[in-house]
Amino acid sequence: MVEVEPLTSNTSPPRALQALVFGWLLSVAALIFIALQPDLLASFDSSVAQGLAKIGLTGDQFANTTQKITLRLLTLAVGILPVFILELWIAGYANSSVGRLLERRSMSAKYDVGFFLILFCGLTKVWHLGGTLGLTYFVGLAGNTFLSHVGDGHWQIDTGMPWLNMSLYIVAFTFFDYWNHRIFHMRPFWFLHRMHHSASEMVTFTLYRDHPGTTLFEPVFKAWPLAFFAVPSGYVMTFLTIALAYELMIHSNLPWTWGWFGRWVLTPPLGHRLHHSADKLASQKLLAATPIWDRLFGTWAPVRAEMVNLPLGVMGANYNTGNIVREIGFDFVAFGRALLGMPQRKAVARQA
Repeated sequence: MVEVEPLTSNTSPPRALQALVFGWLLSVAALIFIALQPDLLASFDSSVAQGLAKIGLTGDQFANTTQKITLRLLTLAVGILPVFILELWIAGYANSSVGRLLERRSMSAKYDVGFFLILFCGLTKVWHLGGTLGLTYFVGLAGNTFLSHVGDGHWQIDTGMPWLNMSLYIVAFTFFDYWNHRIFHMRPFWFLHRMHHSASEMVTFTLYRDHPGTTLFEPVFKAWPLAFFAVPSGYVMTFLTIALAYELMIHSNLPWTWGWFGRWVLTPPLGHRLHHSADKLASQKLLAATPIWDRLFGTWAPVRAEMVNLPLGVMGANYNTGNIVREIGFDFVAFGRALLGMPQRKAVARQA
């Protein structure tokens, strides 16, 4: 764990703010264009598929290019750019993700940018397959088999009212998300999840920092149970887009507690900062998106404004060394030793 001091300046450069606003407007305009030109974009998809086929590149990974572009634009327009703009406006340049990325450029921030680029460039499957030596392929096969049995509707909960189905889905989503998160804070799964906590500072992209080994278990704990709820795909897509924006916000440097709303409805950014604290006990608190589950299961903690200065990171392990492959391997070994009941090896400090 490395303590990171704030930048000395707290002035938001007008150019940085203007560039972010311009980028946001551009991404919104592109989304509107996609929505208004379905025929033109369908033709574009067809042309891309034909062009790739001519050079021998075919397969599902190249299907529906427009959809992939839309998802990336949504990520920018609904999540990343609004949070960057809010940080500059509310927290100031010195404490914003933009300031940390452009000026400090710490190894922790570089890691987070790398994790984000893997996702944004569509390399997530490659990263997970490589990082788990192909094991996620078999998890995917098991998931497809499971979903094929549930998805025919016979096993799904359907009230006949889409809004009620969606409400049940949201309750289930936050419940399974809480227990997925709590399980990953227990041995042996903590040794795969702690990489997410290893960031020594928040830069919004910290959301994407994750050990590839978590993908071996997270679908079982979190995603697959949701298949039992009959919800139209459009409803789910809208909800997941809003959920992504919220997740990006709580991994930011916004100094918000949200008052009663943060105590009862949604965990605020400072609450999640407490959860990312280097303090071992504090990091076991506020595991849920909604404090209701934390209150029911004994992991709630009050959030105070002074938590904005809490040091972040993981004690007892070396991260942000510049050797991500070694760090991933070290955590796999630690997970295996914990699974077998063996004592953990002491981490040896290394230079980046």
